[in-house]
Amino acid sequence: SSSSSSSSSSSNDDITSSTNHTDSSLTPADNDEDQDHRHYHDFAHDNENDVELVSANWLILGTVLVGAAQPFFQCTPPLLSAQWFAPNERATSTAIALNFNQIGIAVAFLVGGPMATTVIGIQNYFTLITVSSTVVMFGTLCQFQNLPSIPPSHSEWEKRVNAHHEPPFVRSVHKFLCQTPGFVRALAAFVCSISITNIIGAFIDEIMKRGGIKKRAHVALAGAGVAGA
Repeated sequence: SSSSSSSSSSSNDDITSSTNHTDSSLTPADNDEDQDHRHYHDFAHDNENDVELVSANWLILGTVLVGAAQPFFQCTPPLLSAQWFAPNERATSTAIALNFNQIGIAVAFLVGGPMATTVIGIQNYFTLITVSSTVVMFGTLCQFQNLPSIPPSHSEWEKRVNAHHEPPFVRSVHKFLCQTPGFVRALAAFVCSISITNIIGAFIDEIMKRGGIKKRAHVALAGAGVAGA
């Protein structure tokens, strides 16, 4: 009995010393990887016991709806600039409106990255977006004005006097694609740039991990930098 106890004690001591030796030999990258594994298990535990994530089909549908809404805020700035700003102010107003789309993506990386580490964190992040968007929407509705009381330029004045109306969408598309020199090349460049930045932004986490960068703060800064660039 005494030999069996001493054998068991010696075995436990060997396991402890072996564990300590293994822990002391871990590199910072290994420690980060262990933290990622623990974080993944915590996330899975939260998902099983607290909240159930939606299916992939709903995620795809949500992404499609977001993409369908994008033309409304990416294509309207030139029209709003023409209707509300003087000719010497239109380039600046259009650039600000378009670039704030990228700033919004950068902010999403910086705010959403640290928040969306658990299921509850993801819910809180989307709740924050929903509440802030709703507040801005009601503020816009309360102050909405279709056109300025005084047109900002002579061309806009003539349009208003002559009751000018924009042509139908299909006719405009045909005009730009078939009758406007250089439009197709500019359109192709724009589509490629948006596609590349969106793909990089979607997989930035995996890209950075393959490069040895695993801290969420660093990944968020990288994503914000890509979006801002």
